[in-house]
Parts: sequence; C-alpha cells; structure tokens
Amino acid sequence: MGFSRIVKAQALASSARHCCSCHQWKGRNIEVHHVIQESLGGPNTFENAIPLCFDCHANAGHYNDKHPKGTKYSPEELKISRENWYKIVSDGLLPIFDFIEYAQTHIHVFQDLDRFKQKAFRDQFDHDLIAFTKQEKVELKRVFNELIIEKSALIEGDAAIGKTFYSLEIASYFKNLGFYSLYHTFKISDFTDTEVIEHIKGLKNEKVLLILDDCHLKIDLASRIKYLFVNPESSICFLFLSRRTSERRQVSETFGSNFIDEFTTNSFDVDCYVPSKKVEVIVKKYKKYYKRKHKKPFYVNSYSKISRHVGSNLIALKAYLELWEKDGILSKIGKEKMLKSFYDKAYLGFPDRAAECLNIYLSLSHFEFSFEPIPEYIEETRQFETQGLLLRDGDTLYFEHSKTARLYLESYFTYSDKKPKSKYEDIETFCLENIKTYLHLFKAVKYPNNVNEIVNFFLNGKKTDKFVLTDPKLKEVVFNYYRNSNNADEILYFLNKIALFIPSTFQTYFEQIVLGRSIKDKVLSDGMFAYYYTSISRHLRKRGNTYFQQLFRKEDVLTFFQNSKLVAFKQGIQLLDRIEEGYSSTILSSFSNDDILVKCIDSRFSSLTDSLRVLSKYIPYQVNEIVSHMLISDAFHSNLANQSIRLINLIDFLDFLKSLNKEYPQVFLRRAKFKASGLASSLIKQNGKAFLRFIHIYLEFSREDAEELISNAPDEVVLHLYKRVPEYQPSSYIFKIGLFICLHLKGFEEEAKNSSHDLLENMDEVRSKLDFVQYTHLLEMISNYYDPSYFITEVDKHGYPILFKKLGNLKSWVGIEHSLVTLDNLVPGQRQIFMDWMKTHRRS
Repeated sequence: MGFSRIVKAQALASSARHCCSCHQWKGRNIEVHHVIQESLGGPNTFENAIPLCFDCHANAGHYNDKHPKGTKYSPEELKISRENWYKIVSDGLLPIFDFIEYAQTHIHVFQDLDRFKQKAFRDQFDHDLIAFTKQEKVELKRVFNELIIEKSALIEGDAAIGKTFYSLEIASYFKNLGFYSLYHTFKISDFTDTEVIEHIKGLKNEKVLLILDDCHLKIDLASRIKYLFVNPESSICFLFLSRRTSERRQVSETFGSNFIDEFTTNSFDVDCYVPSKKVEVIVKKYKKYYKRKHKKPFYVNSYSKISRHVGSNLIALKAYLELWEKDGILSKIGKEKMLKSFYDKAYLGFPDRAAECLNIYLSLSHFEFSFEPIPEYIEETRQFETQGLLLRDGDTLYFEHSKTARLYLESYFTYSDKKPKSKYEDIETFCLENIKTYLHLFKAVKYPNNVNEIVNFFLNGKKTDKFVLTDPKLKEVVFNYYRNSNNADEILYFLNKIALFIPSTFQTYFEQIVLGRSIKDKVLSDGMFAYYYTSISRHLRKRGNTYFQQLFRKEDVLTFFQNSKLVAFKQGIQLLDRIEEGYSSTILSSFSNDDILVKCIDSRFSSLTDSLRVLSKYIPYQVNEIVSHMLISDAFHSNLANQSIRLINLIDFLDFLKSLNKEYPQVFLRRAKFKASGLASSLIKQNGKAFLRFIHIYLEFSREDAEELISNAPDEVVLHLYKRVPEYQPSSYIFKIGLFICLHLKGFEEEAKNSSHDLLENMDEVRSKLDFVQYTHLLEMISNYYDPSYFITEVDKHGYPILFKKLGNLKSWVGIEHSLVTLDNLVPGQRQIFMDWMKTHRRS
C-alpha cells in the first residue's frame, strides 16, 4: 500500500526536502523510505518514515545481515539521523537564500517579506493580532503540504478578506524549512512583464517561496509564470493570490485557458469560510489586547450584529476596532460613525484643492490603478504621504487597498458639504470623471506610465458608455500619448480595442496615430501582422489594403517573411491573401519546404498546429511533406523535449496529424516518448476537461499508454473531475467517455456506474454529434471496458434503432463495411439486420 500522500508531505516538510542521511537538498530526487521495511511488518506511519535521497535510499536497505560488505545501516541509526535532522530544520538552522546579495544585483521586483510585513502589518504582528479559525488553520496546512509537492498553489477570494495574511502564515511554515520568502504585487506597475519573468529566472535554483499578489490584475502574466517556472524538479515554490473576478477575466490571452481552473486540490477558496466565525476570532484577540493595554473591560454585546456590519470586509472591521478602543460597545458602532471616522481623517480641515487631489487618487485606487504624483498637486501629495494616507514605491503611489479607497469615497459622498450626490449618479460615475481629470492634468507634461493601462481597462470592461474616448477633454490627451509612443504592441493593441468597441472613431485614430507619422520601421513586426490579421477584414476592409500598400514596400514584406517566426509567417500569408490577389502565392513561391521546415522545428509547440492548419489551405501537398520530415527530425524532438507541453496543444496536434495521415499520430507518439506518469501528474492539473478529451484520443492511438496514463492519475483528481463533469454540457460525450473509462480502471465502480447511466440518458445527443463510423468506433472503445449492447439496442420514438436512421442518412460509404463488421463483433447478428434493413429502407 505504501505511505499516504499526507504522511509523505509531513515527512518531506519536516526534512525540508533534504536527505536525513547526507543532509543535501534534493528537491524532487528524494523518496520517503520505511525505517522498518513494510515486508517485515513496518507500518505506513509518520514515525516509520524517513526522507532519503536516491543514493542513501539504496544504501539504507543494506542493513540486513546477509549483505557481505560495508558498514550497515540499522533502523536505530536511521531514526537517530532523522530526529537530529528534523530538529535542525525545526530550529531554523538551515542556510537560506541571501537576499542582501540578491538586492545588490537586481532591481527590487520582489520585496523582502519581513520588510513588507513590518511596513504593512506592523501593529498586527507586534501585538499578536493575527487570527485564524480552526478550519482555516487546517486548510493552511493542507495548502502548505500541496505547495511542498506541487510547487504552486492558489489562494482565491473576494477583496479585503485576508488573503495576504494567509500567505504570510504559509510563509512562516516555509521559513522553518530553510526557505526565504519574497513578495510581489501586480498592483505595482513599475516593472514590465519581461522584467518580472527575467528576475524569476535568476531565482529558480534558490530555495525561495514567491508570493505573487493581485494576480487578477495580470492574469496572463500569472499564467505565463506558472507555465514557465512551476516544475516539481525545481526548488522554487509559487503562491498565487487572486481576487475573485468574472470567468471572462480569469482567462489567459496567451494560453486561452482559465487560470483559476488550473488549480484543483492545490487551492484555497477563502470565500468558502463563514465570515462571522473569522470576525469573532479577530474581535476576541483585540478584546484581550485592549484589556491589557487600557486595564479595563471592553464589551462586544452581539457578535452577529458585528458580523452584519462588517460583512467580509476586514478593512471595515479594522475601522470598527479602532473606534472600539475609544468608544463603548462594539456592536453599537454603526456604519455612519465608521464612515465619519474616515471623513474626519482624510477631509476634515482640508482646503477644497487638497480634497480634489485626494479624490482623484482615491478614484484611481478604487479601480486598482497605481499612479504617479500629479505635477500640479506636489505639495498636497507630500502631505498625504506624511499623514500615511498614501504609500510610495519609487515613483509609484498607492493606497493600502482598493476597499480602503472605497470607504474614503463613501465617506465623502455621505458627509461632504459639496454634495457630490446631487452632481453624480453614483460613486463609479464620480470616479470616472476624476480619472479623466487625472489624464488631462498631464497633458502639458510627460504622460504618466499608466495611461495605456487606464484606457485599455475601460475598453476591455466595455465601460465606454461612461468613459468615452471621444470626450473633448480626453481626445487630445489620448492622441498625443499614442502618437508619441514608441511601443508598437501598445499602439496596435489600443487600435484593435478601438475598432472593436468604438468603431465610429477608429478611422480617425488609425490615420492620426499610424499614418500621421513615419513608424514603418517600428511596426513592421510580428505585432503589425498580428494586428492586421485580426483587424483588416473586420475593421479596415478595402481601405486597409490601401493603407498597407502605403506603409510597406514588397521588398520590406519579403524581408519580414524571411526573418519571421512560424506564427507571424502564417498570419502574414493570411493577411496578404486579403490584400491583393496572388500576393500570398508570390511570397510562398519564394520559400522551399526546407525553409518552412526550419520555422516549424523552431516553433513553440503551442502555436504549431494552428499554423500548419492554415498553411495547409494554401500549400496542402507541401505541408504533408513538411510534416512527414518534421516527425522524424531529431532537431524537432529535441526542441520538443525542452518545452512544457500543454495538454490541449497535444490533443490538437494529434487531431491534425490524423487528418493528414492515419499513421502520423503513432509515428509522433513513438518518437516523442511521453511518459504516462509525467502527463498524469502534471498535465491533468492544467485542464481537467482537456485531460478527459486526451484520454479519449489516446485510446484510439495507444490503448496501453492510455491505461498507464489513467493508472498514474491521482485518485483525488479523478474524483474531482467526476464531481465537475456534470457541469459540462450533456453533449460533451468525449469528456463523459473519458471519465467513464477513468473511473472504471481506477476501481471506482459506483461512480463509473453513475457515469454510464448519465451517458445513456444523453445518448440521443451523443448520436446526434457523430456519424455512423464515429459512433461505431465509440462503441468499440466502450466494449473494452463495458458491455455496449444496451447502447446499441435502445429504440427511438419512431420504433427503429437510432443507428438505422444514421446509416440510412449516409452520404459516403467510406469505412462503413469495417464499421459493420466491428458492430457485428460487439453484438452478433447486427450486420445482417442492418443489411436487410438497408434493402427495404434505403434508396439505391
């Protein structure tokens, strides 16, 4: 049976993934060994477990008396070594990452966690005011154990609910293992995506926990980090913190997958826990602290009433607790009094000019934009920093939290004698007007770094009815910013969004920003072709052809194709096909099969299938030859071995190969040599839905490999998929078949039975998706694991088996004879029944 997952995690955590014999850090290359062998009656308990590296594990077995040479290990010696090493780990005596040396050679993309704690949460840590419920503590330990094994985990929840505190607690567990913890929030936009990724590259061999906060602001970057760096072989661990957002905003643009859904067991949904329990635990801690501090009793009265006041906003709770220290009974402090305290702190005694400045900053923070000091309000900005209202990171300013900003704005709406409620529909409308003012105030000076971030946020959010770029106050600002930008990708992304959401203004923006200056050298790039490919037929139409010919000479275009990667090459061909008749053929004729083959071999696997599909429309015979050479190329498979392969890309590639030649998938799989254990342990966690589809396809090409893949899939993940599958559409038969076979092979017979019943109930929809040949193949797959006869003999409302109708409607007889023989093997006599029925019901 072996050790359970929990026992393994406990042992690995206690040893900090160091070998208890040679004391070397081994990361993935370590095993949990039985002190007393299982065959000799040794139990699968934590007390009988010892983490050892591969070499020491091999030697540890040599304590039996029949071993001829060497000084033998005894169980007693192993136990002493283990306990001594566990104590070194628990006492925090392991060498850790040298942050001082790191800080001297790197810009501060990541902060020292202890410094961050002291800056942001000094009072809570100094006075022991951090509180967790019993259930939360159990979950935190679980996520910690998952992090040790999987190297990544997610804490997800609403705003101001304590996600950062959870991450700090988990970091304290890692500190005991000799790990150094670093913190970065995507709220700070001083660093480019490339800078963040480059600095992680420099850390990937260190024993470091990276806490990445506010991932919802940069889902695509978070996905890329997970895809590039999360690796069981590496020492670095990643703890992602994300706000709960709409499903649309959880999808990565690079990968097209839902970032949140990629985490299964290694996630912690904070919103699942009852806020009232959390509030009660925190209040009790503060009650003891206040009593010690003021030497007098403090009264709560009603915990349920406090919980209703606070909801899930811990920042509001903090404000209530500060008032409680000065005033009476906690449950009697209402929202009005709490908001009044915010108003007094931020606005009372301020001149109108300072209040206007503060509201601009608050509005930016409300929508989670970092921002720069407004040149016209330098003195006021310094005053806010002195008072602690604003925090600074280099040239960037921010509030402690967007919900803090919201409370200040609510207080202004409630108590200001300027009566903003009479001028603005709501707080959002007020904020939008302030953000317009912010941009306009930079018109005469260098624009702030967040102009593009602000504009694209509102375009992506489709808030253009309130934040209109045709607004006279903003029009000149936006034109000037993009006209002077040297970032081609930024320009093109903006124009594409304009074309989608405000098409009436697109023509003007395009002519002034692109044609109004000479930027050919800056935009004749992969980005330019990607932009034209997505936009020219949809937005520019015939006028776009003229623009393209104005911007680029044919020799420029040919040079681009020679230097381009496969994706840009593909998009360029599609583009030229729309620009001028015969243009794409002229370009393609300039390239040999070997020229394109080199681009394919060097391509990222994630983009290979789509590119080949497109090219096969233009040069089908050449693509077939290119693929046949690519599949046997050492360079192709060597490049493939160095990439992290996403499951969905592998599925698409196998489908494409099958469409070219039925032998190609087997050729590819034999040469690629994917290990079933590796696919099961990592790819299943990327996308459960794709995993089930992959099982379905793999069964067709390699049944033995598919069964090995299923056997290596963790039981808990398969059961998690079983719970999720009902959420999928009933017509998604591929997922249901894959799930059914997974459950059956895993021995979950009750779940497999339920899954097969679900499949049977939706069989009409399954049949509607398949032709006769596909359906027969599906039955053949089921027959390897289950009796398929009741799927075949079910009768529809017309009194005929549904398969009759499918066969009767056939337009092509390709593969029919083989399918009838297959069906006859599954349910004897079916072939003759069908042939007799055909003579009567099908016209010749």
